[in-house]
Amino acid sequence: MDICPYGCLEEYIEQTSGLRQDNWLFISFIKPYKTIGSQTLARWIKTVLLLSGVDIDTFKPHSTRHAASTVALQAGIILDKILKRTGWSNADTFKRIYFKHIVSFYFFLGL
Repeated sequence: MDICPYGCLEEYIEQTSGLRQDNWLFISFIKPYKTIGSQTLARWIKTVLLLSGVDIDTFKPHSTRHAASTVALQAGIILDKILKRTGWSNADTFKRIYFKHIVSFYFFLGL
C-alpha cells in the first residue's frame, strides 16, 4: 500500500479546518484543539517512527529532516529549491550536516 504524504496533508487540513483558531498547521486532537508545541510534535514523530519499526534509539524526530532532504535531492529536486524551502543559506551546510548516504536512510526507512 502506498501512502501519499501530500494527499494525507491535504486531507488533514480539510478535516481540521473548522477546528483551527489560528493559522497553525498542527493542532491537538483533544479539545479545545489548540496549537501544539515542538515537544508534542517531536513526541508524535517519535511515535510514528516507533510504530513504523524504526529504531528510535538511533533515529530521533530530527532525523526526518536529514531523510527528507536527502531523498528529495536523490529524487532530482534541484539543490537550490531544497535550500530555499529549508531555509539553509548554502550547500556546504547541507552537504556537511544533512546530506547522508542513501544506504543509511534505507535502513532508517526499514527497507
